[in-house]
Amino acid sequence: MSHLCGETSITIERCERVYIIQGSVSLVFYQLKAIPTVGPSGTFTSYIGALRLFRYGHEMLQEGYEKYSGSLFKIPTLKSWIIIVSSRHLIEEIRRAPDDVLSMDEAFREASSSLFTDLTVGPELYEDHFFIEVVKGPLTKNVSVKLADVQDEIAMAFNEYIPIKGDEWVEITAFTAILDIVCRAANRMFFGLSLCRNPVWTDMNKKFTLDIVKASIILGLIPPALRPIVAPLLRSKGLRHGAKLLGPVIAERLEQDAKHDKEWPDRP
Repeated sequence: MSHLCGETSITIERCERVYIIQGSVSLVFYQLKAIPTVGPSGTFTSYIGALRLFRYGHEMLQEGYEKYSGSLFKIPTLKSWIIIVSSRHLIEEIRRAPDDVLSMDEAFREASSSLFTDLTVGPELYEDHFFIEVVKGPLTKNVSVKLADVQDEIAMAFNEYIPIKGDEWVEITAFTAILDIVCRAANRMFFGLSLCRNPVWTDMNKKFTLDIVKASIILGLIPPALRPIVAPLLRSKGLRHGAKLLGPVIAERLEQDAKHDKEWPDRP
């Protein structure tokens, strides 16, 4: 599930049901075909809409919002349908839905399956979801504590990757600059100064992300029976390289915790 332009989108596989909470006690089942579609909705013609989405995605979203504001509509992709919820009431119901109705674990599994992370990263990503609890708990609670550090890193990264020269125009490659800035900011949040400005670490982060995407595209073109055979050939070396860099940092923090009982200056 993701938020988009003040709306909420739910991605589901084709031909499945969509579950939307409506009202305080009842769960309403919407058959996929009953939800209005932006573009063709036929079994085969919907792929025309999916191709159109690549070029006219903004226009399709705007069309759906204008036609079905306050309700639901769906947009086709090559692999799934995206259900857009444009009602504030329904968005609030979705936000408040318990885990046994809308599961974050299942949402993660669905998102990961599109990247074949069980093959490109490893099955342990599915088996141990400790990071979900970290995001929902300690990380979220400490965002405000780390906000100043992240803002500082974003400013530093902008000055480095988008250097301003008075009133002159600056030519940059937008994708590369955004990738660099986001990588620096995220690593400042998670690891602090020790790694966020380490070029070896940040380059490994960026390469690992791109490696996963490239591998998932290739695996998507291969018959399912052959994917477990081909996947090991496509796995990124980023995990091994990352462990070598991150290991000493973790060891040092554990040592400091043991010495100072988790109360020491600049503890992450």
